[in-house]
Amino acid sequence: MANPDGDRWDVFISHASDDKKALVRPLANALADFGVKVWYDEFSLKPGDSLQASIDKGLGKSRFGLIVLSPNFIGRPWTEREFRGLTALALAERSEIIPLWHQIDRDAILDFSSPLADMVAILTADRTAADLAIQLLKQIRPDLYQAQPRSELRRRASGEAFQELQAELEAAQEQLEDFQCPYCKAPLAHRTPAPLDDAEKHWDEIDVYECGLETFGGEVRQPCPHDPKFPAFSDYTLAWHQMTSGDWMVAADPKTRKARSYRFGPEHGADKDTALAALKDAYRRYAPPHLDPG
Repeated sequence: MANPDGDRWDVFISHASDDKKALVRPLANALADFGVKVWYDEFSLKPGDSLQASIDKGLGKSRFGLIVLSPNFIGRPWTEREFRGLTALALAERSEIIPLWHQIDRDAILDFSSPLADMVAILTADRTAADLAIQLLKQIRPDLYQAQPRSELRRRASGEAFQELQAELEAAQEQLEDFQCPYCKAPLAHRTPAPLDDAEKHWDEIDVYECGLETFGGEVRQPCPHDPKFPAFSDYTLAWHQMTSGDWMVAADPKTRKARSYRFGPEHGADKDTALAALKDAYRRYAPPHLDPG
């Protein structure tokens, strides 16, 4: 998730990788869903990036530094380096530190950094990532916090909004499938009403798809080339007839049920070989390549 402003983030999240799954990842996602520009390694780093340079840039271009203090954080070289960077920026009034205590007590933090232990912190005990994200939003982006009702913020942070969007997308996909070939997803080319009987008392629709599939009243009149049941050339019996001119005519009579869904021919030729070649060409018009009659 790239920073849309390119040069500035709202918050840099400093954390130990062991805390990602249970806390940091859902917290970062919730903040990003609110519209907060978050520097978080899984959002901001991409293959080929210099890890050190990217972190330094994130530290220097973030208005807030969220430090997720936990037993996993203390004693790690990378996290301590990030902490020193954020502390230097805070002293230069270029960034503001927000401590977040996760499964750790004050004595452990006091041993790590006495100034940090004296700062007002956010405690994660018995709180969800959604609750923490809303509290952080109020401090980091008060404009976004004030712009929406609390119920909507909680709904978005809890993932309800995403679940509703997912349901809408699935419903839209189901509707879209009504206008796609069920075998290759080719779009519907045109749909035409037509009578089912000579008296024209009952009507249905002829659907023609760009792949060649044609259906009428739910019955296949011409199959899709990607249909695994597309009839092979061998599913037809060749019927020969020599005309008075001496030319030959050959027809393909279906000998299986699936062959009745694909009609082609008859074809003519000066001799049997020419007529058969023309019939095979007619078969190839929509047949898949692996069924080439040779």
